[in-house]
Amino acid sequence: MRTQFIISIVALAVMTGCAKRPPAVDFEKAFLEERSKYEPNLGKTYWLTGSSFLCPTPTTNVIDCTSIDVGSKLQLGGIERGVTSDAYYHVKLEDGRTGYISAFNLVRFGTDVDPAQAAAECKRRGDPRVGMTRKQVEETC
Repeated sequence: MRTQFIISIVALAVMTGCAKRPPAVDFEKAFLEERSKYEPNLGKTYWLTGSSFLCPTPTTNVIDCTSIDVGSKLQLGGIERGVTSDAYYHVKLEDGRTGYISAFNLVRFGTDVDPAQAAAECKRRGDPRVGMTRKQVEETC
């Protein structure tokens, strides 16, 4: 009888709105904040420095996704929202494939510095050698 009374009180509180409900998550508002962080990269070319996935839709479910090799070149085309508030770049790979990649992962595992140009610049600047000044050493790779 006592248990039935407690259940009745709890049910009454829930029905009348007295019970505290967790605040609703506004995924659209959170996405707009995420998008504003990643928009400055639109139109840029990126190279992957770590492994990532190319997905047919903006999703965290990698079952339908394919892995992208380290060093792959990506052209960033747009930003879309995933299931929640996660931002995904729509990308085109150098081999012509298109899809979506997590904006967070691309910023974390990518660079907008062309590795071939960086290597050529490093080779041009040379290695540090004995007898160089501090400034000369700083100007090498």
